[in-house]
Amino acid sequence: MGDEPASDDIVSAAASDLPLPQFASRSLAMMAHLSTCIGFFLSIPVASGLVLPAAMWVFSHRRDAFVHRQAREALNFHLTVLLVGLLLTALPIPPTLIAVLVVGWLALVITIAGLAYEGRQARYPAALPILRRPRRISRG
Repeated sequence: MGDEPASDDIVSAAASDLPLPQFASRSLAMMAHLSTCIGFFLSIPVASGLVLPAAMWVFSHRRDAFVHRQAREALNFHLTVLLVGLLLTALPIPPTLIAVLVVGWLALVITIAGLAYEGRQARYPAALPILRRPRRISRG
């Protein structure tokens, strides 16, 4: 079993395949996903949603592989949303389409956060792989 799930589905590992992460790991993984919504609900600039998942991704590197993977997924998705949002600002888009996109984004984040809390290896289906997992170098 590798560090990264092979499938591109939202849930790529069954509960029976991997041991269930501890409560603290599941809670931190859920918070990594939900923290990307901070800027939306508190009217803080969008980049504020990057701070907590980035800190979790950097500092969980050697301590908790589950939190590390989920924080990377949250960062990749949030960076993707940020890039798409910047591209869409240059286009004349009707407000109803913007509302549909925001509701879809929020529903996806909440769904993935719930799956992470259940201990599943959750992936966003449309996130660009901006931050990739490091490759292992064989020495010998």
